[in-house]
Amino acid sequence: MTIRPADADIVQAFLDSTAELSQAEAAARAPGITQKDVSRWRRGDWNRLTAKKRRALLRAAELPVSRGEYHGIEPEALELFRDPETWLRYVGGVAPAGQQKALKRDILNGLRIVITATEPLPQWWKDAWEMVENDEL
Repeated sequence: MTIRPADADIVQAFLDSTAELSQAEAAARAPGITQKDVSRWRRGDWNRLTAKKRRALLRAAELPVSRGEYHGIEPEALELFRDPETWLRYVGGVAPAGQQKALKRDILNGLRIVITATEPLPQWWKDAWEMVENDEL
């Protein structure tokens, strides 16, 4: 199976924007993308993208390219975004588990953008994303 030209452009844009990052950091930029995907793509071994991976890469394209830049945000203000209990309560309070998934994803995506502006995406965020996807949050 060969990769479509549009897929090649999407993958290349992702690789260009994450060239300075480790495989783990690059994968963290796009929930749904694994370290194996990043490794394979960096070696030039591309296959046709699934719809899920294509969406993940397109969402990731909107993120800042470099880590460690605060983009005008005071570092102290970022502490709010590092507290998993607060965010799990907030997302869980939107609606019962399995309901309002789109809104919960939007909240988590906004949080992801703020977090990844200064550091790699934490495991608790990935766990929260999976909980929303699995109707557990």
